[in-house]
Amino acid sequence: MSKKNRNKPVSSAPGWQAGRSAGPALVLALVLALFMTGRSGHAFADSQPSSHVQWRMATMAADNVGWGKHIRELVLPVVDEATNGGVSIKVFWGGILGDDFRVIERMAKGSLDGAGFTAQGAIALVPEMGVLTLPFLFENYEQVDLIRSTMFSRFESLFAAKDLKLLMWADQDFDQIISRALPLDRIEQFERTKFLSWMGVVEEATLKAFGAKMVPVEVPELSSAVREGVVDAAIGPAMWAIGAQLQAVVRYINPIKIRYAPSVIVVNNASFARLKPEHQKTFHSMRDTMTERYCKAVREDNERALTALWAYGIREVTMSPEEVQILRDRTRPVWYELADKVYSRALLNEILKGLETFR
Repeated sequence: MSKKNRNKPVSSAPGWQAGRSAGPALVLALVLALFMTGRSGHAFADSQPSSHVQWRMATMAADNVGWGKHIRELVLPVVDEATNGGVSIKVFWGGILGDDFRVIERMAKGSLDGAGFTAQGAIALVPEMGVLTLPFLFENYEQVDLIRSTMFSRFESLFAAKDLKLLMWADQDFDQIISRALPLDRIEQFERTKFLSWMGVVEEATLKAFGAKMVPVEVPELSSAVREGVVDAAIGPAMWAIGAQLQAVVRYINPIKIRYAPSVIVVNNASFARLKPEHQKTFHSMRDTMTERYCKAVREDNERALTALWAYGIREVTMSPEEVQILRDRTRPVWYELADKVYSRALLNEILKGLETFR
């Protein structure tokens, strides 16, 4: 598929099975917040009793590394307890089935029940998720948690309309601005910088508002694009920089909370419906606690990763309040330009109203 065709939204037709598209095809190599539950020893066999549910899931993350460890320790026990051992999950780790777009295709064909997705994949499935990534929408995780708790059902319904069950909305991170060339502490430096573009139309509009150049990069070229200077900068989590071993070439990190990036765990509605009603109910009752514990662990990991990058000698960039305000002023129109194109104005206003009440 050409890069041009991949820029069309996956959900441009009823249902999410429209195809592989919606933004440049860059996926973080070590994805945040993906669904890696399951015990790989659980095989799928026709002899399994009909009451025993089997799910096939995929993730870009490596087995038992970072986020996988948290899923095994904090999510797997919840799934097991909620279903009383009634579901086994076969996981395809480390992107062996392809990137988010390829996984979406496999789900559409029925060879996968579900997956964990980065913000890119979440937006590809449900473009309205892009509203959560608007520049400077959230100031901190407390605000994120508020909107997640008060509006989860709203987003859940958007996935349901695509015949998907939203099992968990978790965090990717407040992404950092990572640069190998300029400090990016002044707007004129943004205008001279080539940025990776990977997360869809909201990111594209944000980078355009910066005046930056955008370079779509495919998954296999992710790390080499930074190392070889194909791009000067990227917006992504600190854990990605560590996992991709970019500390050798990255010179600056601007930790400004320029955007929040969510991740999601989904299965097809039919797959979730195979669970016993009582198991579905129990899972729903345990989901909030599971999500809270998982996000806490991921946030702590991201903080440790950022500290590790400072220890490598990468310079922390601090922007003046005046320069931050310039970025805010330049990007604020993006909120409204994309309303009723990517997400509804009503959805944006609902989020803004909730944040205003909190503040």
